[in-house]
Amino acid sequence: MRESKEPLAKFHARLDPKGRVLIPKGDREVLGIEGNDYVEAVIRKIELNSESKVVQILGSAFIIAKVGVRGYIVVPTNARVELNLSHRDAVEVLILAIHKFDKLISPQGKELMKRIQAFSQAKIMSPGEEYNLLKQLSYSYLFQV
Repeated sequence: MRESKEPLAKFHARLDPKGRVLIPKGDREVLGIEGNDYVEAVIRKIELNSESKVVQILGSAFIIAKVGVRGYIVVPTNARVELNLSHRDAVEVLILAIHKFDKLISPQGKELMKRIQAFSQAKIMSPGEEYNLLKQLSYSYLFQV
């Protein structure tokens, strides 16, 4: 038996106005890719010649990107500049690895992320509230209340 090294997925897309490409729903379902996962991918700027049926690779970049809830990944600005990519340009995407968000961070990190997402504004505290918060965190301070 011979071993073959291939990407997990390969697809063609067009860059949207925000510099994103959509991972096709079928690929996301088969590979179990969900929002907040991270993918390692190669983005290739390509040119399609329909007459000669040739796909020419004009340049490529390796990226690590967070998958949005709808399946989009953002091509970093420096890659778009270096590859001269703009809205509606054709790209070929090779997904090399998938990293599940839940496996990347500790339970403590997950708790912090939940708190960050739930906490959209700063909360003004009285000295007593600050004292109680710091007491929960095992800090010792003296306050004049």
